[in-house]
Amino acid sequence: MNQTKILYLKLIGAKEGAAEKMDPVFDTLRDQTLFRKHNLNSQAIAALNKTTLGMRSEVVALI
Repeated sequence: MNQTKILYLKLIGAKEGAAEKMDPVFDTLRDQTLFRKHNLNSQAIAALNKTTLGMRSEVVALI
């Protein structure tokens, strides 16, 4: 019984150590995800601006 407890505590310790090592990885992943979201939003806005300019010129041509 005591041996099982000791092994369990070692396992929990190893799990917690691995989890702590993952924090920097998750921080980097979170930063990269945020950057990509902002980058995609910028590209979408630029595309909308281009579309708006095209529509304005078409409206002017119709008038």
